[in-house]
Amino acid sequence: ALMITLLKRETDRVAQAILDLTQRVYQLPQNDSNIVLSREACYRAIELAHMSMVGGGKRRLNFSEWWQAELHPILQTDLGVDSPVVMRAMQARAVQMIQVYATSLGGEEYGIAFHSIAKLMAAPDIVTSLCAARCINHLALLHVKGTEESAQLNLVRQHSVLALGNAFALANRVESEECLRVTLACVSGLVEANGIHLEPVLQAIAEQLPPLWERAKDSVPIHSCLLSVLTHLIMKMGYSTVEHPHIQTVLFPLLDYCTDISIVNRAETLLEDGLRLWLVTLVSSRVATMGQSLASMLPRLELILRSGLELHLSLKVLQFNAILLGPQVIEPLAEVLREMLVDLTSCVHIDKKPEEDDEMKDDDDAAAAKKEKEVGTVRDAIAAMAFADALMQLFPELGYSIASPALSKVIAALPGKSCTTPLLEAAFGAFGRMLWLNANSLDEIFPNNEENIASVVYTWMDV
Repeated sequence: ALMITLLKRETDRVAQAILDLTQRVYQLPQNDSNIVLSREACYRAIELAHMSMVGGGKRRLNFSEWWQAELHPILQTDLGVDSPVVMRAMQARAVQMIQVYATSLGGEEYGIAFHSIAKLMAAPDIVTSLCAARCINHLALLHVKGTEESAQLNLVRQHSVLALGNAFALANRVESEECLRVTLACVSGLVEANGIHLEPVLQAIAEQLPPLWERAKDSVPIHSCLLSVLTHLIMKMGYSTVEHPHIQTVLFPLLDYCTDISIVNRAETLLEDGLRLWLVTLVSSRVATMGQSLASMLPRLELILRSGLELHLSLKVLQFNAILLGPQVIEPLAEVLREMLVDLTSCVHIDKKPEEDDEMKDDDDAAAAKKEKEVGTVRDAIAAMAFADALMQLFPELGYSIASPALSKVIAALPGKSCTTPLLEAAFGAFGRMLWLNANSLDEIFPNNEENIASVVYTWMDV
C-alpha cells in the first residue's frame, strides 16, 4: 500500500528505484533462499507497478529483454515436489508476471510463453498449476476480438490441445470448489478462443464432462462454469456438439438443474445462464434428432414464462422452440402470452406513478419479491415486441390474435409520448408486420382521428 501511494506521488523515482533494486538482487548468487525471496518480492513490486512501468505511453521496463533474460528461463525450470518452496514460489510469480504484462509480449514470444505456461498446468506444485490455469485463460481470450484473427490467437490455437489436456488433468487433481472453478474457467476460455479448431478433439473434451458434472453437486460456481463451457462448445461447433452422446449426458441434466425455479435462489443464480445455454442448444438443434428431447422441456419453459422470470430470454427460447416444433408449442399458451405481452409493454401504454408505500420500502423481503416479479421495463417491452414480430411472421393468424392487443395499446399511446429510439424501432417493426396482416389497423386504433394517425406516421418516418 505504501509503495502504491508513493508511485502515485513520485512515479518516475519510485519506478526507477524498483528496477534498480531488482537488477541488484538479480546479480547476487541465487543459491541463497533469502535472496530468491527478495527477488520474488521485487517481481511482486514490478507486478503492482505495471501501469507505471509500461502505461501512459512510457516504457520504463524493456519487457522483451526481461522475458529473455529472466522470465523465460524461470518458466523452463523443471521443478518437482521436492524442489525448494522459494523456487516454486518464484516460478508461480513469473507466471503471474506474464499474465499482467501479456500485452507487452511480441508475437513469437506470445506463443512461447503460452506453450511454457500450458506445460506448467501439469506442474507438481498445485499453486503453480492454478496460477498457470488463470494465466492461460487470460492469454487465450486476450486477442479474441470479433471475427478478426490475430497472429497471437493463431499461436494460442497451436498449443491449445496441450493446454486443454493439462487443464482437464488439473481438474481431476484439485479438490476444492474454487480450484475446480478456476480450472473450468480455463477450459471455457480455451474453447471460446479455438471454436471449430477443436472439432478433431471434441470426443476427448466430451468424455471429460460427465465426471465433472457429477462432482458439481450443488455448487453454483461449478455449474456456472459448466454452462459456460457447453455454451461455447455448442456456439462454436453446432449440432455435432449437441448430438454428441457424452455432451447430452451433461447438457439436459444441467439445463434441468439450472432452470428448476422451484429451488430456492435458483432463479437468481443460474436461470439466466441456463436460458442462454437452452437458446444456443435450440439454435444448433435438428428436429429429426433432438425434437423429442426439446419437447420434453416445454413444461419447464411454460412454468418460467408464467412466473415472469427473465422474459427477455424465455420468450426467445419459446420463439425458437416454435420454429423447430411448430405452432403446437404456442397454442396452449395463447391466452397467457396475450396478457403477458400487454404487461410487458406497459412502460409505453401505462403512465406509472411512483410508489409511496413507506412500509413496503422498509420491508426488504417484500421489496425484493416485488422487484423479482416486476415487469414492464423498456428491455421487457423491446423483447415482447421482437417476439410479437417473429410470432406474426411464423404463424400469421395465431400470431396476430396474440400480439395485436398489446401492439394496439402501444401504438395508441405513441402520440405525444417520448420514447427511446430502440423502443420505437421495436414497436414499429412489430406494427409493420401487424399492418401487413390487417391494413385497417391504424383506423381501428384511432377511429375518426386523422391527427393521431398522422402523428404516428410522422414518428415512424423519423425513426
